[in-house]
Amino acid sequence: MAKTPKAMKKRPSTKAARTQRSTRGKTRRRPVRGGALSLQAECTLAEAEGLQLRLAKRLHDVKPVTLELGAVRRIDTATMQLLAAFVRDRTASERPVRVGQVSPTFLEAARLLGLGPVFANCGMPA
Repeated sequence: MAKTPKAMKKRPSTKAARTQRSTRGKTRRRPVRGGALSLQAECTLAEAEGLQLRLAKRLHDVKPVTLELGAVRRIDTATMQLLAAFVRDRTASERPVRVGQVSPTFLEAARLLGLGPVFANCGMPA
């Protein structure tokens, strides 16, 4: 059986293949969304994956992202690390992060972990 030259082979006609071809060479738009991102009362390792996904969606937003931390009643080190990394990465990219309401629990956790200065740059009280 003779091989068919590459030029003679049919291109896939699936919708995915057409979409892939149509988006080549185009630049991606940056999300402009911004807005508030509220944390739940329980911010533990069990909820960290969901929070990580929510933060990842907001990482490249052009508009300011406001962290609403007033409802936090319990927070662990893993969640604090996620939030600190989010603030650090957005700040390094010159994308603003603000802190809205802050619970005493969050303030105490930031103080104990030495993360107060990270969040102070966002307007969190010391």
